[in-house]
Amino acid sequence: MRKKFWIFVFVVALVVFVFLFWHRSKMPMVVVQPALTKQTTVETNQPTTTNSNKLTPVRLTPEEIVIKSNKAVAIKSVQWEQDIAAKNMPVAFFGQFVDQNNEPISGVKVTMNVRHQEYSLTTGPHANYPTKEFITDLGGRFEWTDSDTTGDVLWINSIEKTGYLLSPKLHRGYAAKTGSLTHPVIFKMWKEGSKESLVGGSHVFGMDSGKTYTLNLVTGKKIEGDAEGDLRVSITRPPDAKPRDKFPWSFSIEVIGGGLVEADPFDEFMYLAPESGYEPKIAMQFDPNDSDWIGIVKKQFFIRSRNGQVYGRAEIEIDSIYNVHSALQIDYAINPNGSRNLEPK
Repeated sequence: MRKKFWIFVFVVALVVFVFLFWHRSKMPMVVVQPALTKQTTVETNQPTTTNSNKLTPVRLTPEEIVIKSNKAVAIKSVQWEQDIAAKNMPVAFFGQFVDQNNEPISGVKVTMNVRHQEYSLTTGPHANYPTKEFITDLGGRFEWTDSDTTGDVLWINSIEKTGYLLSPKLHRGYAAKTGSLTHPVIFKMWKEGSKESLVGGSHVFGMDSGKTYTLNLVTGKKIEGDAEGDLRVSITRPPDAKPRDKFPWSFSIEVIGGGLVEADPFDEFMYLAPESGYEPKIAMQFDPNDSDWIGIVKKQFFIRSRNGQVYGRAEIEIDSIYNVHSALQIDYAINPNGSRNLEPK
C-alpha cells in the first residue's frame, strides 16, 4: 500500500513538471539588458529620460543637421543685414571754400562719393559708391542733402579750381552727416602768386645723448659738432632710459645766424614766412614728476637762417628714445634765395 502511495506522488509531480515546461515554452522571450554604467549614453531618435530626469543627447540625421545649420545662417544673415543697414544714413553734408585770407571761393568743382553698404546671403557684404558733382556758389558754399541717398562715409574724390592750390593738410573722409548751414566744413585753398624754387626733404636724424649736431638743410646732411649749416641740435637723456618709463630729458634747437617762429598749428599752408618775431633758440626740459610729462614733442616752425639768406618752414618731431638713440625727425622746405616766399613751383 505504501509503495503505491509513492508511485502516485511521483506520477503527479511528473505531470505538474511537464505542464509547467509546456506552459513556459509558449510564453514570449524577455531579454534582460545589463544595467547601464555612469559612462554609458543611449542615443535614440526620441528624447528619453534617466532616473535623474535628465535629457540624453538627441541624435540628428544628416538632413536635420543641414536644416538646422541653414536656419542658423539665415538668422545671422538677417542680423548682419540689419546691422549694416543701420549704418547707412541719409546724406547731409555742408561745405565752404575760402582762401588764405578767409575770402570765399566761388566756382570750385567738387566731386564726392558716399559708401553705401549692403549684405545678402548670396553675395555677402558689399558696397556701392553713388557719386555727385558740385560747383560752389558765390559764397564758396556747396551742400549734398539727399534723403534718398544713404551711406556711412563720404569721400572727396577731387577738387578743381584754376589759380588755387589745395591745402597739404586737406582731410578727405567724413561721416554722411557733417556740417550745417550755419557751421559748414571749411576747406582752404591758396590763391596762387609768384612761385619759388624750394629745397626740401624729409629725414630722421639719430642722435646720441648729450652730443651736439649741425643740420644743413640745403644739403640735407647731419654733422656731429659745430659746422656750417642751419640748425644746431642736442638731446639729453639718461643712458638707461626705457621707452615705457618716465625719465628726465631735454632738447635744444638753435638756428645759426637767425631764429625760429613757432607756427600756428591751424596754418594749413605755411607759404609765407613772417618778417619778424624770430627767437634764436628753443629749449625744453621734462621732469618725470610732472603730470604733463611727454617723451615726444611735435612742433612746426618758420625758420630764418644764415643771416637772412635762407627762409623756410619745418615740421619737427623730437623723440627722446628712438631705437637705442634719440632722434629728430624733420619735414621741411626752404627758400635759399633770401625770399620769405615759400610757395612751391
